[in-house]
Amino acid sequence: MCCGHQKAIYRASSLSTLVPDPEGRRTAPLRRVPKVSNRFRYTGATALTVHGPISGRIYRFERPGAALAVDPRDAPALAGVPGLQPVRGREE
Repeated sequence: MCCGHQKAIYRASSLSTLVPDPEGRRTAPLRRVPKVSNRFRYTGATALTVHGPISGRIYRFERPGAALAVDPRDAPALAGVPGLQPVRGREE
Protein backbone atom coordinates (compact mmCIF):
# COMPACT_ATOMS: atom_id res chain seq x y z
CA MET A 1 0.00 0.00 0.00
CA CYS A 2 1.46 3.35 -0.97
CA CYS A 3 1.05 6.75 0.65
CA GLY A 4 -1.33 7.81 -2.14
CA HIS A 5 -3.89 5.27 -0.96
CA GLN A 6 -3.76 6.72 2.56
CA LYS A 7 -4.31 10.22 1.19
CA ALA A 8 -7.39 8.98 -0.66
CA ILE A 9 -8.82 7.65 2.58
CA TYR A 10 -8.43 11.06 4.27
CA ARG A 11 -9.91 12.88 1.27
CA ALA A 12 -12.99 10.68 1.01
CA SER A 13 -15.99 12.92 1.46
CA SER A 14 -18.50 10.14 1.99
CA LEU A 15 -16.80 7.57 4.18
CA SER A 16 -19.77 5.23 4.35
CA THR A 17 -19.85 4.31 0.64
CA LEU A 18 -18.36 1.23 -0.99
CA VAL A 19 -15.42 1.92 -3.26
CA PRO A 20 -14.13 -0.35 -6.04
CA ASP A 21 -10.62 -1.75 -5.78
CA PRO A 22 -8.25 -1.66 -8.82
CA GLU A 23 -9.69 -4.94 -10.15
CA GLY A 24 -13.22 -3.50 -10.08
CA ARG A 25 -14.48 -5.56 -7.11
CA ARG A 26 -16.43 -3.87 -4.33
CA THR A 27 -14.63 -3.54 -1.03
CA ALA A 28 -15.82 -3.18 2.54
CA PRO A 29 -17.09 0.25 3.66
CA LEU A 30 -14.43 2.68 4.84
CA ARG A 31 -14.51 3.50 8.54
CA ARG A 32 -15.88 6.88 9.55
CA VAL A 33 -13.16 9.33 10.66
CA PRO A 34 -14.35 11.53 13.55
CA LYS A 35 -14.53 15.24 12.89
CA VAL A 36 -11.63 17.06 14.55
CA SER A 37 -11.05 20.75 15.26
CA ASN A 38 -8.84 22.67 12.82
CA ARG A 39 -7.07 24.44 15.72
CA PHE A 40 -4.65 22.74 18.08
CA ARG A 41 -2.99 23.85 21.31
CA TYR A 42 0.41 22.53 22.40
CA THR A 43 0.51 21.36 26.03
CA GLY A 44 4.11 20.13 26.20
CA ALA A 45 7.08 21.63 28.01
CA THR A 46 9.25 23.08 25.21
CA ALA A 47 8.49 23.63 21.51
CA LEU A 48 7.14 21.19 18.93
CA THR A 49 7.40 20.88 15.16
CA VAL A 50 4.95 18.59 13.35
CA HIS A 51 4.89 17.66 9.68
CA GLY A 52 1.35 17.52 8.19
CA PRO A 53 1.11 14.08 6.56
CA ILE A 54 -1.42 15.09 3.89
CA SER A 55 -0.68 18.76 3.12
CA GLY A 56 3.07 18.51 3.73
CA ARG A 57 2.86 21.71 5.78
CA ILE A 58 5.18 22.22 8.76
CA TYR A 59 3.46 23.30 11.99
CA ARG A 60 5.72 24.96 14.58
CA PHE A 61 4.36 25.35 18.11
CA GLU A 62 6.92 27.80 19.55
CA ARG A 63 6.05 27.45 23.26
CA PRO A 64 3.70 25.67 25.67
CA GLY A 65 0.15 26.95 25.18
CA ALA A 66 0.72 27.98 21.55
CA ALA A 67 -2.31 27.41 19.30
CA LEU A 68 -2.31 27.10 15.51
CA ALA A 69 -4.84 26.58 12.75
CA VAL A 70 -4.05 23.45 10.74
CA ASP A 71 -5.11 22.19 7.34
CA PRO A 72 -8.37 20.24 7.86
CA ARG A 73 -6.84 17.28 6.00
CA ASP A 74 -4.02 17.08 8.57
CA ALA A 75 -6.28 17.47 11.63
CA PRO A 76 -7.10 13.75 12.14
CA ALA A 77 -3.40 12.86 12.18
CA LEU A 78 -2.42 15.75 14.47
CA ALA A 79 -5.13 14.69 16.92
CA GLY A 80 -2.99 11.62 17.63
CA VAL A 81 0.20 13.56 18.44
CA PRO A 82 1.03 13.56 22.17
CA GLY A 83 0.95 17.08 23.58
CA LEU A 84 -1.47 18.45 20.97
CA GLN A 85 -5.07 19.08 22.01
CA PRO A 86 -7.88 20.17 19.69
CA VAL A 87 -9.20 23.62 20.56
CA ARG A 88 -12.96 23.40 21.14
CA GLY A 89 -15.45 26.16 20.35
CA ARG A 90 -14.28 29.64 21.33
CA GLU A 91 -11.34 28.42 23.44
CA GLU A 92 -8.23 30.40 22.66
